[in-house]
Amino acid sequence: MADRTRSETTALPGIPPGVLPATGPGAQELAAYRDGRLDLARFELVDRWLAAQPPDVQERLLAPPGEPTPGTALVARDDAGAPRDEPHLPAPEALAGGGAPFTPEAAGPGRFARGEQLGIGGMGVVESAHDHVLGREVALKRCRPRRPDESMAAYAARLRTFKREAAITAQLEHPAIVPVHDVGSAALGEPAFLMKRLDGERLSALAEARAAGGELDLARTAEIVLRVAEAIAYAHRRDVVHRDLKPDNVIVGALGAVHVIDWGLAARTARAPGADDAGTSEIEALALMQSTASHYRVGTPGWMAPEQFGAAPADPRMDVFALGGLLMALLTGRGPRDVPLPDRTPGAAVNLAPLEGRGLPRGLVAVARRCLSLAPELRYPDGSAVADDLRRWLAAGITLAEKPSAAQRGLAWLRQHPRSAGLAAFALLAVLVAAGAAVLVRHLDREHIVARIAALDRAANFEKPEMEALRTARHEVEALLRGHPEIPEGRELHGRLGAAEEVLAAKLHLEARRKRLADLARTYAQKGPWATEVDDVAEVLRDCGYLHGLAADTERLRTDPLRPQVLPALVQLERSWLVNDIQAPQLHDLPRLIMDAAPNRAWRALGAVLANATVSDYDLMISHGPDADLALDQADTADLLLATCSPETRLVKVAQERWHEDAGAFWPRIVSARDALEKADWDMAERHALVALGAESDSLWPHLVLAYVALADHDDQALLREADYALDANSDNIEVLVLKAVALAHLGKRDQAQFLLDQRQEYGLIQYHLHNPGMHPMERSVHALRDAGVTIPEVPPLRSPVVRPKHR
Repeated sequence: MADRTRSETTALPGIPPGVLPATGPGAQELAAYRDGRLDLARFELVDRWLAAQPPDVQERLLAPPGEPTPGTALVARDDAGAPRDEPHLPAPEALAGGGAPFTPEAAGPGRFARGEQLGIGGMGVVESAHDHVLGREVALKRCRPRRPDESMAAYAARLRTFKREAAITAQLEHPAIVPVHDVGSAALGEPAFLMKRLDGERLSALAEARAAGGELDLARTAEIVLRVAEAIAYAHRRDVVHRDLKPDNVIVGALGAVHVIDWGLAARTARAPGADDAGTSEIEALALMQSTASHYRVGTPGWMAPEQFGAAPADPRMDVFALGGLLMALLTGRGPRDVPLPDRTPGAAVNLAPLEGRGLPRGLVAVARRCLSLAPELRYPDGSAVADDLRRWLAAGITLAEKPSAAQRGLAWLRQHPRSAGLAAFALLAVLVAAGAAVLVRHLDREHIVARIAALDRAANFEKPEMEALRTARHEVEALLRGHPEIPEGRELHGRLGAAEEVLAAKLHLEARRKRLADLARTYAQKGPWATEVDDVAEVLRDCGYLHGLAADTERLRTDPLRPQVLPALVQLERSWLVNDIQAPQLHDLPRLIMDAAPNRAWRALGAVLANATVSDYDLMISHGPDADLALDQADTADLLLATCSPETRLVKVAQERWHEDAGAFWPRIVSARDALEKADWDMAERHALVALGAESDSLWPHLVLAYVALADHDDQALLREADYALDANSDNIEVLVLKAVALAHLGKRDQAQFLLDQRQEYGLIQYHLHNPGMHPMERSVHALRDAGVTIPEVPPLRSPVVRPKHR
């Protein structure tokens, strides 16, 4: 197995990689740690050792050469007792202007040009940058340099916290959360990442305008806070708490777009996987260093929840408190702590007196007051509950927070559902007509009946029909026709209503099938191959009218409005049959079906590629030639091959072209990451996987790549964490189970590792990768499994199917 190595790694003499002596690292390694020259595995080990030392010891150990430090200076010596040389950090002024502001992984230093400063915060500086390759404006966020009054221990913790921000933000894919384009380093070597450039004004500017007597736009106020609450709710569903929500961290665009920024203080809740690792507590470490880093807190005092003034763990109700502060600021121009209390109440208290102003809507004021409750249990449970109440106010003018009366709720329901109220009236009328039809119909003259039918015709809304409204109208027309069957307008409307029902039912059925087909590709992107994939895909295709014979399938597919969704499902089924060596009756028919019913040359070529595909190491291998070139030249067929086939050279080149066009494209990033794994380029694999997480935060694929990177880094805690994330997506994936077993064995839990594998009894596949060297990354994990002492029974290895080219 190839180990992850870098030229700048500094190992202690006589100490194997991954092991630190009780006395800690030597001076050379501490200098490399300060300079950022240690590889990730060694950095984490030294980092954990330093985190266990008292703050004053950290400060002495991490002070640059020549800087006065408190206490007695520590002099590092080599094995012979002579002082060791300490490498020096280059002076920032020596590097100013030299080198690019950001160096991405696939371009030279001249790709980006630094622009104006957009903002500065406690940990980072945001600047504009121009991407010469893509011709677009982006935002560059880089970690702030160390301040003169900041200890090295606090600075090192801040560097690690800044890196977490990029990883967390990349995993939160939401329209109101700024997407991360790429990660890297800035001109001085400090960590940095590229984001979408935002245009707009900070929420604090709107609050200031309101404080200056500006007009209160209630609808816009509620909409803005609703957009923020929806973004926070999305993060809460992924067990992430922002913890620094304030007006300066919300950007409102000119066209109504709202973005929540600066996730540097975000943390996972206690229920989140891996919430108790060292990485999650870096921000708390900064807060404890008040004597040397007083600028850093877990939140902003004016806006954070009272419990954040202590050492409370991350909780969604902290963000709920801040949402109430934002709503209060937009309603009144004042924050919850802008007006001091007369009795010198501690800083955690709030002053809600501005919310008592005249003209403020009761519903929104009640939402703000509930959010700003000092006791967490009195607030909304999370951002989703806040968003629900704001939507309720926008739709009906009331909120649950104000505890409306039954009459208020009834009036609000009528305002919110005027159509349903009308339908209810229609239904009541139909019941009355049915109960007394014999009497009522005799007293209605023909003109009144015709007028009622005309009114029903107008209310049917044939341009945008709704099934329930059509059925209700048809039933009432039927009741009218029972008394006056001779009215032609009634018979004609009854026929049109029935036809509209049939058309709408067919449309809804078509959309349901379209969704089921699209969900197949989505499931594969989330879970990878799953245990029942063959049966699930075949079932959906049969429900859509396929797998009934080549001739019938071809005739149907040529005119099927679902053809754009059926074609990828056919490719997915063919891949599953080939990789699992299932000799299905229609194994050779699917490529011919794709070729015969293809909408263009690229799809015909894709069918030909499938007809000549082979399988090696349980991966689909495409053939080379004109057909492959044609299929890879069209975006949809190229993406399908990237998701389906092994990352050979031609596919890797196409993947690179695709993610240069779209930096966040998922499958091009995954293919590039898998190629980097094969080349043992761990840094590149890690970067691609992190960007892919921004597109599919719940997907198995990026976590699988990161697990292999952790395996190469000898970082068993990270390996276990990434394997658990991947198993959350697909608990049956044997490749991930082997990686988890390796982590457990390395952590001294060999019995658990053995039990995990014995439950699955997939030793034939493990034996195959143990004795068949190739390019599949699973070879690394099964060799690591054996080396860790886990028993692998001697069972016959599975045979990798080799599918010969079929007749075209």
